[in-house]
Amino acid sequence: MKYFAYGSNLLSARLLARVDARSLGMARLAGYALHWNYHSLDGSGKCNIEPSPEPGAVVFGALYEMDDEAFAVLDRFERGYDRIRVMLDHRGDEAEAWTYVYAEAAPEAAPYLWYKGLVVAGAIEHGFPEEAVERLRQVVAASDPMPDRTGRLHAEELLKKAGYTPR
Repeated sequence: MKYFAYGSNLLSARLLARVDARSLGMARLAGYALHWNYHSLDGSGKCNIEPSPEPGAVVFGALYEMDDEAFAVLDRFERGYDRIRVMLDHRGDEAEAWTYVYAEAAPEAAPYLWYKGLVVAGAIEHGFPEEAVERLRQVVAASDPMPDRTGRLHAEELLKKAGYTPR
């Protein structure tokens, strides 16, 4: 089964710390737009995708191959999101994959620097077009008020190994 990642799971080290998966590279989901409108329990914004009527709307992501057991684990990590099937472009071929969407409309919210860092580092890792990486870099992020937050510490460790400094 295939999984389309567009948020923090873009960084393969982040996903592989959670489940066993094999990266298949960059993929494109047409007709959708990336938002930062999933409000996490920690108060920050997390990535979400929504259908978009804009001409040329596309979300870049990473395509992974995983088994049912990995999806069961990932479902627990992705609380608040619904898992849906999407059709996307992978290296010029159409591919079907599962992805996660937040079904409730919400206003945009600033992500924490470390979360945004996972997304940008993953986009770089998977070879997103430079303009797509730059759009991610331009997202305004906030400092996490909890320096000892477990998720933050783990993310910063992964980012250090990836050679990326959040900004």
